[in-house]
Amino acid sequence: DEQLMVDCLISAFLLSPRKVMNSLFVECLDKNTPLLFKRVLVSALLRIANEKNALPWNPVISDIYSSHSGSLRKLFLEYVEGMNKFITLRHSTNDKKQRQQLERINTQLDILTQLIELFTVDPVLALYPQKVASQDLEETKKLMVGLTTCASQYTKLSIKTKATNCLLVLHKEENIERWAPKSPSDGFWEISSAVNIKLATVLIEEKGITTSQISDLINILEEILNLRNNFLERFKDTPPDPNSKKLRFSSSSKLEIALLTHLCSGTPEICSTCVRCFGLLCTEVDILRDFIDDTENAIAANYNAYKLLAATGQLSTGRQAQQKNIRTMLKRVDRYTAGNYAAWEEVYSRWRLYTKAVLRNKESNAENSGASSSKANVPKSSKASKAEGKGKGKKQAKSNNVSNEARIGNQAIPKILLEKNPNEVFSEWNNQVGFLCSLSAVVMNQEMSKKNNNNNNNNNNNNNNNKRNTFKSGIMEDFMAQLLELLVSTIVPVRESVKKMLGNFLSPVSFPVLLSSINNQTGNLFGSAGQADFSENSKLFVEQAISILNLILESNNDADDLSLLTELEDLITILLKFVRQLTLNVNSLQTKYKLCQLVENTMKKRNVISFRNEYQFRTELVENVLEWSSEFSNKESSIPDNIDASTKRQIKKLIKELDVQVMRAISNLLRGLPLQGEDDEAKSKSFSKFFTFFTRLLTRCKKDPQSVLTPHLPEATVEALSYLVTANIEHGLEYFV
Repeated sequence: DEQLMVDCLISAFLLSPRKVMNSLFVECLDKNTPLLFKRVLVSALLRIANEKNALPWNPVISDIYSSHSGSLRKLFLEYVEGMNKFITLRHSTNDKKQRQQLERINTQLDILTQLIELFTVDPVLALYPQKVASQDLEETKKLMVGLTTCASQYTKLSIKTKATNCLLVLHKEENIERWAPKSPSDGFWEISSAVNIKLATVLIEEKGITTSQISDLINILEEILNLRNNFLERFKDTPPDPNSKKLRFSSSSKLEIALLTHLCSGTPEICSTCVRCFGLLCTEVDILRDFIDDTENAIAANYNAYKLLAATGQLSTGRQAQQKNIRTMLKRVDRYTAGNYAAWEEVYSRWRLYTKAVLRNKESNAENSGASSSKANVPKSSKASKAEGKGKGKKQAKSNNVSNEARIGNQAIPKILLEKNPNEVFSEWNNQVGFLCSLSAVVMNQEMSKKNNNNNNNNNNNNNNNKRNTFKSGIMEDFMAQLLELLVSTIVPVRESVKKMLGNFLSPVSFPVLLSSINNQTGNLFGSAGQADFSENSKLFVEQAISILNLILESNNDADDLSLLTELEDLITILLKFVRQLTLNVNSLQTKYKLCQLVENTMKKRNVISFRNEYQFRTELVENVLEWSSEFSNKESSIPDNIDASTKRQIKKLIKELDVQVMRAISNLLRGLPLQGEDDEAKSKSFSKFFTFFTRLLTRCKKDPQSVLTPHLPEATVEALSYLVTANIEHGLEYFV
């Protein structure tokens, strides 16, 4: 009976401790001794360690520190290796040899569980020095990493729970000092960095863990970081060992990757814990500020941004508000580090898989709702027109999921994504889009750095046949191209999410890539002869692009941010070229309205946006936008007769609203605008044209107020007329006189 053996061993130890320690204990720990005797020994030691009412003359657990703590650590490290073997063999029940091996490993894991419990009850036993300082430090590091391994696996929950408790106990101040008694601070950095790297690696690389497991691991990390800071505060006047610089930087980089990656979680509590961890890492930087720089701690490079993130990113008013705060703070993370760049790449890789899963889930929902039957009824003429468009070589924004999957790649969707709730998958996908947009500054800065280095290499190597003279399209260009495809997805939540993220949360450093991508895509909507492609996809793309630009201009971007909108003039011109050719209907009126808003928003920020020829650009916009007024093209008499009454009412309402927005745009364009022309006669002619238009519109507002929106239209018209005269007083006086 095993329990009887334990009782017997304890009794022998109490009667003759020295003899038993030097004989029975040694034999039980011998590598050739059957596992049963090892389990009996560990069980006995655990009972001795837990004895609270021992008589004064009885031996205690501390009596075996010097003789057996090293052997017990060695036994622990040996059986930790069995954990990986157990994971591999646990489902092997057919082969007799494997079953026997699995049975042996299970016994080892039972001993391991008791060993961990023993080290928790008596941490000194786990940390008692046995050899020279360097060897003891290495053994302790292996012990702590082994405990971290046990705490981060979910195959044996009994071991996982006990290992977590033991790990936290060994991180208490008094126990950290025992990691390296002769040099506590140096030992702390060596061992604690190794533990953090192990935990962070599991969070980054283990793709099969569930949401609850991720939450559990990050909670463990938070407690460890908190305990670390307690120790650092106690030794705040002791500088870190310079020899640990590389390890310390590697640890902080790994933590930066893990925490940034999981800010995209669909579970607000996980995001809050990650944010608190960033706060603890900032506290560490505060404590060590006098001794470290950016080359020793990855968090220090973007300290201010992470400090603000820790202050504002916790769950308070709901998950959407939390994610909004997180994205806003991540836009401030602009200094490249190996950690934040790797985090961006990791999330980008996951996002590509999540995109496939989202598209698949949404398509399945559509089919279940009967969408498949509607697809079957698409008229042949529609298919023919699409084929004709491709035959002419017109390049357009592709919204079909086939093209997007081709760009995303052929990786299979992981099983864990297929098993997740579709709403949870979409929530995480949405968070990932926001993360990738808001943190894109670090990618842009890294790519620009690579480009500059590439150019320097080319200048220094003129005999390479210009093989490297062209800078290859970077990851940001690829990411932007994928977003623009999703911008016209047939799945409304997908395209609306992409629009909002690009408009509200894209880092300003990435504005040039966005505008260049939209400009190229819009240019592809025109054929070689200048004819526009008016497919539904093309019209949707233009409308979405206009909305994104409006969101950017309406967001809280400062002057330096908006100065990066370098291609806005060209982009508005090409958008105008497309929109002005649209036929009269509800969608075209809405698109024109949005474009007028874009013109108005651009003019309100014109002091910080660069133009090649501002006055000429503004004059051309006035002339083009003015034609959208109901005084010219969009008249109620032009409404087709073959539409229902409800649509007619909607079009009439939109025409009135567009009139007001046209005049607001023109008013902002004319403010401080001297009219352009070759001579005074040409300028006077332009003035006469605009002046006549405004007075005619005001007369109509007075005589037929039912045909316009009052008082909005007359007010906007008077304002526009005032700006026209003020900026061109030499031509305006004669009209008023």
